[in-house]
Order: sequence, then C-alpha cells, then structure tokens
Amino acid sequence: MVEPLSIAQKMFNQRLLAEHSMTHEQALQLWESLHSKQTLEDSLIQTNRQLKYIGLQIVGIRHNNVLHLCLIRPTADDVTKGVGQYPIPAHNYTRLVLKHVVEHGETKLTDLKNLRLELQEGNLDLSKAEEVLHDLVEQKWLHECGNNKVDLAPRAYAELSSLFTQEFGMEKEDLPQQIFYA
Repeated sequence: MVEPLSIAQKMFNQRLLAEHSMTHEQALQLWESLHSKQTLEDSLIQTNRQLKYIGLQIVGIRHNNVLHLCLIRPTADDVTKGVGQYPIPAHNYTRLVLKHVVEHGETKLTDLKNLRLELQEGNLDLSKAEEVLHDLVEQKWLHECGNNKVDLAPRAYAELSSLFTQEFGMEKEDLPQQIFYA
C-alpha cells in the first residue's frame, strides 16, 4: 500500500500545480520552508507513486543547464490536447505557434501574432492572438527571453515532447534531458 502524502507534500504539490513549473532551486527553497524531515527527492518519488493513480507525474527537465520541476499529465487527454479550451481557430493558432517555435527557436512575438494570418480555417483577430500568446506564457508553455521574444518553456518539453518529435519534426536528441522520480 502506498502511504498517504504528508501536509508538506500536499502543500508543495499545490504550489507546483499553481506555478506549472519551477526551478529545482525554487523547489528546494519551498520544500525547506515546509519543514519536512524528508529530502525533496525522496518526497518526489513518494508523491509520484500517488500521482500516477490520477494520471499526473512530477518530472525534471534540464533546460539551458537549469533543472526545472514540472507537474504534468504524461498521457494526452482532451484537456492537454486543448479540446474545448479555445475555439477551433485559436486551437489551430496555438499549434502553429508551437510548431513555429519548435522549428525556429526564439521568436519575436510580432512574428507569432502574424501567424494567425496563415490559418486555413476560421479567422483569429489580433486581440485573440495576443490573448492566446499571453496564456501560453502565463501557463508556462512559452517563456519570455527578453527583447519581445519567446521560446519553448520546460513545461512544453515535458508535456508535449511526443507532439514535437512525431508531428513537428524535432529530433529526439534535441529534447532536453528528462528526469523521472520513480
């Protein structure tokens, strides 16, 4: 039988869920502030044993030499596919944005906003495109690089790596290292 999560583990999970991802250093600071006797790594292993029953997992992603922790849904469902979150044009626009960033890396926001003009079905006005881009940054699918540019964030690599390699042509060797706490 899997032992129940401690209050500290539940609080940590709630914060990670709210943040979508955090650096390992931030996670350690948070963990230490919760005054648990367990190490963070031991806690992640125990937590993942519980999370697997509800289809979630905490993984580490080494991106630009920084380890990030992400709480992800490792198997795609309607939520992670974005079904129902946005109307079809906005959903298709999101895919165009992600594909463009996979292919080109760091990209100016203005270039991403203009991708809406390439949609094959439906129209997306500028304000809706800006809203989608804002959501992608806020939910940590993309991260701001400065100079009005964005790039893929660790959460995107953790949750969408199969989309990037199977549909967008990214080589598996180009994916950041993933660390599983099992």
